[in-house]
Amino acid sequence: MLRPGGTVNCVQAEARARARIAAVTEATIAREYAREEVCRLLHISETVLATWERHGFVERRRHYFLRDLVALKTLTQLRKNRVRPERIRRILDSLLARLAGVRDPLAELKIYCDGRRIAVQVAGRKMEPLSGQLLLDFDRDEMRRSRWNKVERR
Repeated sequence: MLRPGGTVNCVQAEARARARIAAVTEATIAREYAREEVCRLLHISETVLATWERHGFVERRRHYFLRDLVALKTLTQLRKNRVRPERIRRILDSLLARLAGVRDPLAELKIYCDGRRIAVQVAGRKMEPLSGQLLLDFDRDEMRRSRWNKVERR
């Protein structure tokens, strides 16, 4: 049974919760991370961070913001997959030339390894970054099931 004013209390509670979430989100976005903290969070050495700065992937700073962490996390994943800095540079240059409005591909786009190739998520579609060719996104498990069903029918 709903008490008088119960609906209003629920609406007010929901509005307060949204305000708290917005405040936390804004605080997280505005938060600064010291170089040492960035290295600790991403499990990289100061030398690796300095190398990325030297290559121009990120600006050298004493403090980084969330946007910088997104770019650094992408670089960490590419490094983990043994993508050489020279290849990363070619990819970033290609993306800057192809995609109008993109100023920082590492922070603005999802760049990831898909097997041996590197792919970029652009407007919900997968793209090969150097050629700009859109990639078809086949579900590997679905393809295996489909092949298995064909074998069973024979």
